[in-house]
Formats: sequence, structure tokens, C-alpha cells
Amino acid sequence: MDMLAVAEKQARLVQWQSLVLDLDRCTVRASGVLLGASPAEFALLRLLITRRAVPLGREFIMESLFGSEHGRDPRQADILIARLRRLLAPSGLSNAICTVAGRGYALVADSHIVDFSADGFARLAA
Repeated sequence: MDMLAVAEKQARLVQWQSLVLDLDRCTVRASGVLLGASPAEFALLRLLITRRAVPLGREFIMESLFGSEHGRDPRQADILIARLRRLLAPSGLSNAICTVAGRGYALVADSHIVDFSADGFARLAA
């Protein structure tokens, strides 16, 4: 078997903390356990991971997941975040999604982050 065939058979994976996203199968595993993520939850988690530690507004989330002509209430992002937090709760990662007042939501590795500066990046508590 040539190297190209081997490379094509390897899964495209994204890992963050104990989570592993399989981009080909659209699945999420936490510590090896398969989570039953919906397509929207999977897409939201992928978005949060790729933009981690940067607050994402409701409208940005909705446009990223459903396109600019989504015609949906931006507050539906709140519902998706709540569903994703419930999905991650058994793995102990529900607190990793922080609500940033007036700015949106951010995925952070450290639950002790208390401040998001004007540049939008997380700052650790002293």
C-alpha cells in the first residue's frame, strides 16, 4: 500500500482537553466515550475549539453554523450552547464554555479565567 492510500485512510481528528472530534465522521469522544452530539452541537463545538479563548457573539455563531441567510433568532445560539454544555457535563467540561457578558461565549481551558480584555482575549486570575 502506498503512502497516499495510508494518508487517505487516516482520520482527520481535532483534540482539545479530553475531547476528540472526528471531522470525517462528525463524532465527538470525551475520554474515549462517544458522545451523542447532534450535527449542530458538533459544528458549534468545532467552532468554539478553533476559536478558543476568544468570545464569539450570538450572530457570529449563527452565521458560522447556518450561513448569513439563516433567518434564525440569534438567541437560538443560547439554546445550542445550553445543549452543548449538557452534552459535555458528564465529561466535566461543561464549565469550559464561558459566558462573556455583552460579548458572547468562549471556550477556555482554565475555569479560573475571570477577565476578557478589550482585545477579546482571556486573562487569568492573579
